[in-house]
Parts: sequence; C-alpha cells; structure tokens
Amino acid sequence: MRLNQLLFLGVGILSCHVLAQAASDWANQVARFTSSPRFDKSTWGIELVDLKFGRGLFATNEHVLLKLASNQKIFTAAWALAELGPNASIRTLVRIHGKIDAHGVLNGDLVISGAGDPTWGSDRVFASGNHDWDALLGLIRAAHIRQINGRLVADVSRITGSRWGTNRLATDLIHSYAAEISALNEHENFVVARVHSSRMGSPAQLVITPATGSLAITNRTMTVGAEKPLVPLSFHRTSSAPLIYVTGEVRTNAVPQRFELAVSDPAAWFLDRLRKKLNESGVPVGGEDFVTGSMEGFSDCKILGEIQSPPMHEMISIMLKESQNLYAETLFRFTGEKMRQNLTGNFTSEQSAVLNMTDWLIARGINRAELRVEDGSGLSRGTLSSAHALVTLLRWSREWEHHSLFRSLLPVAGVDGTLRNRFIGSRLSRKLWAKTGSLNGVATLSGFMEGVQGDPLVFSVLLNNYQPTQGKNASEVVDELVELLSHWEPPK
Repeated sequence: MRLNQLLFLGVGILSCHVLAQAASDWANQVARFTSSPRFDKSTWGIELVDLKFGRGLFATNEHVLLKLASNQKIFTAAWALAELGPNASIRTLVRIHGKIDAHGVLNGDLVISGAGDPTWGSDRVFASGNHDWDALLGLIRAAHIRQINGRLVADVSRITGSRWGTNRLATDLIHSYAAEISALNEHENFVVARVHSSRMGSPAQLVITPATGSLAITNRTMTVGAEKPLVPLSFHRTSSAPLIYVTGEVRTNAVPQRFELAVSDPAAWFLDRLRKKLNESGVPVGGEDFVTGSMEGFSDCKILGEIQSPPMHEMISIMLKESQNLYAETLFRFTGEKMRQNLTGNFTSEQSAVLNMTDWLIARGINRAELRVEDGSGLSRGTLSSAHALVTLLRWSREWEHHSLFRSLLPVAGVDGTLRNRFIGSRLSRKLWAKTGSLNGVATLSGFMEGVQGDPLVFSVLLNNYQPTQGKNASEVVDELVELLSHWEPPK
C-alpha cells in the first residue's frame, strides 16, 4: 500500500474516532445530567430519535410506564383528528317538547341536547366566529317563541361518564383546570372570583363573574391591618356540592385577588345562564330547570335547529397550545361516542373513548404494555405512558396526511401557548414544537425539534417524583435537559 493511501486511511480512522468521541461526549453529558444526585428519588423516561435516518440517539427508561400529565393530549389530539377529521364539529340541538300557540307561547319544554361542545360561552375568539348564545336566541326568535310555560331541559344523554373525571385528587375539584365535564358546558365551567378588601375587621368582599346562583359561598375571610402575618386566601369544597368555603385574610386597601373556581353540575349551570339570557331577551320561563340523562319521554320533540362548534382543528389548537383540560376531556368523550360502533356492550362515552383510543394507538405500533389510558387530558393520576410510546406516535405522524397541521397545533418554543415564555434566547426558540405537561412532582415535554444542523428530531422527556432541591422547578429542569439533547450533531 502506498504511503499516501496509508495516510488517507489513517486520517479517515482518526476522523471516525473523533466523531465517535464527540457523540460519546454528548451522550456522557446527558447521562451525567440525568444521574445527578438531585434526581436520586426521581425517575426519568427519555427517548431521542433522528427522524432523517430513523435512528435512536439517546434513551433511558424509555419503556417504563410513567405519569405523562398533559402529554396525554398528544394522543387525544392525534386520535380525534384521525378519526373525525380537522373540520368536524360538535352539534348542540335545540328542541321543543310541546306546541307553540298563535300568541308565541310554548306550552311545553325547551330542550337543549348537548354533545360536549367545550367552547360554548367562551371568552376566546375563534377564527370561525363565536355565535353560540346569539345563535340559540336567534332560533327562539325564528320560531316566534315569546314565552315558555314549561321547563328548561338540559339533555346530557349524548355524552356520558363521570363529570368529575377519573382518578383525580379531591383537591382538584375547586379549580378551573379540573372543571367538571358535561354534554352541556358554559364559559368553560368556571367563574372568576375577585376578592376585594373591606373595612378593618370585616369580611373581604367577593365578586363572582359571571353572576350565578349555581354556587353557594360561605365567606369566612377577614380584612386586617399590616401589624400581623397574613393568612393566605383559600377556597375549599369538601365534595362535589356547590358549597364553597373561603378563608384567609386580606389587608386594607390591598389589590384585588383573582381566582378561577369550577362550577358544580355544568348542565345545571348552563340552564341557569340560559334562563338569564331568555329573560334578558324578553322571553319569560314559567317552569323549572331539569337535567336529564335520558330522552325517554321526549320522543316527540321537534328540532328547531342546531348550533355547531368551531371546527375540530381550532378546538384542538386550544387544547394543545393552552393545555386546556376541559377541551381534552370533551373531545375525548365526543370521539369515543362517535366510535361506539366498534364496541359491543353498554359503555359510557368515557369508557368507549378509553377502549377505542387504546386500540387505535396500538394499531400505530405502540406496545399495549407501555400505555394506560384513563382520560383524555392526563389529569388522571392513573393515565400512564412510556417515553417510547409517545415517540412512536410522533414518528408515525410524520407520514400522516395531517402531519403539518398536527405539528402547527403544538405550542412553539418562545412563541405561543404554554411554551411562550420558555426557551427564550435559546437556539430552540421557534425551532421546537412540543406539548408541555405538569402535575405535582411531574414535568413532561414531548414533540419535535431541529438539531444544531437543522436535522429533524423527535423526543419525549418524562420526569416523575421530582423534588426541587436547587431552586429549579421540574419544568426548568426538563427544559435544561431538552436543550442539552438538542446539541446532538450528526456525523459529517
């Protein structure tokens, strides 16, 4: 062999060694990070894959079942989009059970049949428009109804399952992030409570918006001076009942504090709002409010019309970008109800969703042992997944007709949604599309990102049982790791 050939061979071997060493150094860095003593009581589930060549770059505990928190919404979004399409909508039916006389009097009931539309009465602005209450009142006017002698009926038979969700904590019940789930929803099933200071020694003032009779509040607060330590404000609900206890203290002349409180029984809350809207429109109602889970006895109802939700892709965008749990749960159950024909037996919409979504994910290559579906949002403490299961679904989506739309619905680092204030100033800003997730001691992030040379990467990072010891919360730690993962460079 000639000298120049030997030199060329030697340089090639050295080059391969340097590249291998660089990759090894990067992997060692990641391994050192995750094995730090601060994570002694924590569990990481990690997988990083190069999509260009389909090769795994780093993994640890990637097949271990862990709490994935709101990363569950990735599964829900993909399943709903695939089964129903991006332009599907949820229809709310407006019916009458009785006759309208020549004077515009409905001698019978006004029946509203919901199917889970989570956008009804929302303050959000949708590209397709917000026209739920206006559309409903328009149908009443078009039918020339000027008075209702019967009841207002909320039909919730089209979406079934526990309205409190599955495997949630009792302490979740009071908060808007855990709003109860229903076939009929209004203002995302929460009210805003603003607490204002009052005179010294008097209870604080509570202002509830929108005003409602659906909540009973016992005010045990006190307005105090600056001479003593302050007892923080706290809201308690001992059960699913509408009674809420407010305790704690505010200082005189303090800035009002804002809290979002979940309402009890969303269908009843919907009827409460409907009655107010009808009264404001000059349509008095003589009968009581009635919530029913069965249309038995209403078979001769006449449909006045229907009101459609915004299209599926708009609702999924809110669900993913803002991590909105009510949207996740209602879309999960709505899709489950639509897929009920795949099952035999008497299942709720919630149970149908669990079974059908699990089967759909398994058909996309996910091992059944690496997946436990209990809900659509990940708020259930029993909903579990492996990092590999998430990566498998994300890899599958690359060849999917809706991939570009799906990726665009995820939060974008440094731009929008739950990632708007994360990765600011990082090379990943605008180059990472991922779903966040958090519960007590849990932080997760899964999605797509660009490597340092623009290579397409897919990843899942699940951190469980984390207890902060150095001032960084779980999400900050996950971001630090993802930043490190993104520094993988392909061989040249």
